[in-house]
Amino acid sequence: MNKVSFNPFHSAATALHAWLREWRDYLGELRYYTRPRFALADLLLAWLYLPHNAYRVSRTFLEQRGEADVFRYGETPLRILAHIVKRCDLQPGHRFFELGCGRGRTCFWLHLVAGLTTFGIDYVPTFVHKAEWLKTRLLGDRQGLRFVLADVRDVDFTTADAVYLYGTGFDEGLIGDLITAMADLHRDAWVITASYPLTDWPECTFLQLVDQIEVDYTWGRTHLYLHRRT
Repeated sequence: MNKVSFNPFHSAATALHAWLREWRDYLGELRYYTRPRFALADLLLAWLYLPHNAYRVSRTFLEQRGEADVFRYGETPLRILAHIVKRCDLQPGHRFFELGCGRGRTCFWLHLVAGLTTFGIDYVPTFVHKAEWLKTRLLGDRQGLRFVLADVRDVDFTTADAVYLYGTGFDEGLIGDLITAMADLHRDAWVITASYPLTDWPECTFLQLVDQIEVDYTWGRTHLYLHRRT
């Protein structure tokens, strides 16, 4: 049997690289604080999760459900969202669905900075309740930003212009069901996924893979896959 050796120097270097990447993203994202409403939303979101951070909230929820993989949580850097908005030529008023929106930071950015009508969907109640509470306090009953507690397979996709899925922890059966639900997308709607293309699934007969882009997340490098509804 081959033994797997533990290299503390490699592990330390990997952790340092991830930490430096996080700080690079943080410093780069400060430019969005020129938008007062986003700056306020971002700071208040950080304050709301001071007692228990989003990673812990997600882990606790998944443990209570008896899930095998409880370390699924991750957030998409805003620079990647900015790249998606530019590449897909999304304009103010376009409807963007984020599946697995977490604490909602990216949704606030998509709405308050990019100007998109944004729907954040997650099945962790704490994420949705806190995000909707903050949205109501900052923006009132504005309909351009909504947070919905739902299973992604139950979402009505008929009005979506773009759907983003950071679903590295989704099992294959769930993804197949999700693809079936997305058959209701209108022609030319975008579907963006991280790490894998949906065209690998036999259910995906209505999406065309048009591009793939190499990007850096906090945890490492992967690809974004851009599909369009045919």
